[in-house]
Amino acid sequence: MNTKDNAVCFRNSAGPIRWMPTIARPTLPRELHLESGQLQSLDYVRGMCLNCVEGAAWVTQTGDPQDHLLRAGDALNVDRPGRVVIEARSICRLTIVR
Repeated sequence: MNTKDNAVCFRNSAGPIRWMPTIARPTLPRELHLESGQLQSLDYVRGMCLNCVEGAAWVTQTGDPQDHLLRAGDALNVDRPGRVVIEARSICRLTIVR
């Protein structure tokens, strides 16, 4: 497999080389500032850590039957694929760390 200008090369043993476009993942913010009641959804954050620096936030992960309340000083490791939805319970600041 080779890459070329946002495309990936796949070689099939029975056929010619095919170039297929790659899907770029959006750049994630390193820090979120949310007002009370504000919602933020994030994709592609598996393996990252959400740190609550200030305030409080309610966090839901796709496929996780339990929701998480993060307060200042708390952290959550995102261990599942899918979307993460954050609701600020007060004015809050979160950092996203790989």
